Amino acid sequence: MKGQDLVLLIDLLVAPEDRDASFAALADRLHLSASQVHAATKRLVRAQLLDAHRKPRPHDLREFLLHGFRFLFPTEVGGLALGMPTAWSAAPMKDLVASSDVVVWPTPAGDVQGHAIEPVHRIVPELAAERPELHEMLALLDCLRIGRLREQRLAAEEIDRRLAHA
Repeated sequence: MKGQDLVLLIDLLVAPEDRDASFAALADRLHLSASQVHAATKRLVRAQLLDAHRKPRPHDLREFLLHGFRFLFPTEVGGLALGMPTAWSAAPMKDLVASSDVVVWPTPAGDVQGHAIEPVHRIVPELAAERPELHEMLALLDCLRIGRLREQRLAAEEIDRRLAHA
């Protein structure tokens, strides 16, 4: 699985209207090529995270996101950088966790200084700036990647809530 696969998966989760879009339309929306979207779709279907109609499979998706994601996309907290807030520094976690440690995805367009972590794909900060619902879901996943037990638990509860409504 590649980072672009995860971006497509989360997009199809938060924007169910995209499920019937052409590969070209999805590619345009996600700033990827149509061939990248097509290949990502094939990998996600093969991994049983999407069905043949590009609909996320809730039970399997939950298992992957809560128990496998952080192992497949590990990261480390780095030095200070300008970027876009993520993890507990972004909605919805910033309202649930009081922390003076700011975590960001480094980006030249960023206006917040914090400790840098690499996003799952280079296009994540740009997409997150355009799509708040995508930003929130990816930030929750970053809590699973780098958070302590409390942050991981709170993020998992929020992800569960969102999957139940998807």
